[in-house]
Amino acid sequence: MKPVNITFTEGIYLGYKFYETAAEEGLFNYDDMVQYSFGHGLSYTTFTQEMQNFTDNGDSISFDVTVTNTGDTAGKDVVEIYYTPPYYNGGIEKASVNLIDFEKTELLEPGQSQTLSFTVYKEDMASYDSNRIKTENGGYVLEAGEYTISIRSDSHTVIAEERYVMDDETREQIASKSTAHYDPTLYDDPEAEMPTTGADNGLKLEDFTGVDYEDPSWDDLLDQLTVEEMVELVNLGGFQTIAVESVDKARTLDSDGLTGLNDWYIGVYGPSMNIHRNPFNGRNFEYYSEDGVLSGKMAAQTVNAAGEHGVYT
Repeated sequence: MKPVNITFTEGIYLGYKFYETAAEEGLFNYDDMVQYSFGHGLSYTTFTQEMQNFTDNGDSISFDVTVTNTGDTAGKDVVEIYYTPPYYNGGIEKASVNLIDFEKTELLEPGQSQTLSFTVYKEDMASYDSNRIKTENGGYVLEAGEYTISIRSDSHTVIAEERYVMDDETREQIASKSTAHYDPTLYDDPEAEMPTTGADNGLKLEDFTGVDYEDPSWDDLLDQLTVEEMVELVNLGGFQTIAVESVDKARTLDSDGLTGLNDWYIGVYGPSMNIHRNPFNGRNFEYYSEDGVLSGKMAAQTVNAAGEHGVYT
């Protein structure tokens, strides 16, 4: 079988972000092209969603959404939050619709309501300046102008929306990889203090379950590692980790992808964090969504829940 070359040409216009933006620009009629919009869903009951208390806090926007079950059957609903940034012709590329947050209600009986509170940070609505229009080496730009925050039943159907104006523009420069260079003084300093290795501090890895990442006692544990153990831990790290005798760490085996959850191994080689670019992608079943925000939030919940039960990801 010959390898297949895939060219990434869509940029940010992937999935619903393409269809929503292109239809708004008049490229086609949306209803003729899209049968099921991103975020659509079915239920045995009906709901209303009301946007309330929209407040500009400076660095963030906060508001409440009251969801009411207006049908005759108990059910849950999902509040989907989207934003529309200002776009200037010839400027930084932006999609007209972008998911930024979502939350599911509790089980609501007929006539019952629940109010969900949201805080959206403005910096999360910045756009990446890939063409270096306003940044020297590429970076995120939160352009001045009018922004719209909307609640929608799907990416296309607006339930309610509010607007606010950004008076000032902020930019976050990001160093270009092409400008990076090797600085031998960072790696060959004769005056540098080498880390302690092979120490006998009497610590075991299992003692550090739940210990805060910033706790200085981690240094005492790491001081017990030998150079040989560190080299092998890195070099033999594919689908496994080696046993490390100095900290009483057991060897682990990991299955590839989320299908590893079907195996007896104690680690998960996932979550899989690619997105759905094409329905013919062979590993789409491992990925969450065509949207990065949805994928990221779902993966974070998966990682946290796994960790609570002693499973690493």
